Amino acid sequence: MCLVLIGLGVLLLIPVYRDHRKYLCQGFEWLLCNTVAYTGDSKEDVEVTDFPLQNMFTVTMSNMPPGGAHYWCAVDIGGATDDKAYFKLSVTEDPDLSVDESVISGEVGGNVSVQCHYSHRYQKEKKRWCRFRDALCVSVGGSDPQVMDNRAGTLSVVMTGLNEADTGWYWCEVGDLQTPVYLNITRESTKGKRKEASVVIAVAFGLLFILAVVSAIAWRESYKTRGSGIGSVQQGQQVEDHRVSAAVW
Repeated sequence: MCLVLIGLGVLLLIPVYRDHRKYLCQGFEWLLCNTVAYTGDSKEDVEVTDFPLQNMFTVTMSNMPPGGAHYWCAVDIGGATDDKAYFKLSVTEDPDLSVDESVISGEVGGNVSVQCHYSHRYQKEKKRWCRFRDALCVSVGGSDPQVMDNRAGTLSVVMTGLNEADTGWYWCEVGDLQTPVYLNITRESTKGKRKEASVVIAVAFGLLFILAVVSAIAWRESYKTRGSGIGSVQQGQQVEDHRVSAAVW
């Protein structure tokens, strides 16, 4: 399948050949279209990325001016016989469907939340959250994952108990519109755990050091107080003895 990422998503289903180059071609007529970019090309505004394990590739286009254009997602299998899928791209400043983040990261065992925003004219349309891998979709009211519609322009999706297999492409669907989201689910890194443990150990040693210093100061002050009291008593005794001796003498 071919996925076009432009904020407003376009999903095109075509067979993907894992070992063949993928590309984007611009033009209404297939035989007259101009190749824009292949997988692996380094271009500032267009990037074609292959995801062979998911049987799909993506086209990411940035800095798109408002307007419309005709394109083809294609797989290079031999000239005019290349497998392809046509789409018309319309770029607007205020899309009818969008997401806060198109790439979301999470950790195994954790949760992620996705916010999809739709325009007022799509308020009564059917809304779903779908997974590219197997085209599994969950409608509003579903609990695995939890899909909620506030009826005011926001479709919320909450996925809990994540695992690495949840990594991949998904899309929000409202009526005939779809917008893609990529979830990247990873395990907490060993480096992060070591760093956290180091911080805990450092804090513990710091507290022990402060406690030792405070105890030493308290002991020193206590010792001074006891020493001063003994000195006063001894001095008083000497004065008293002196007076007694003077009186006798």
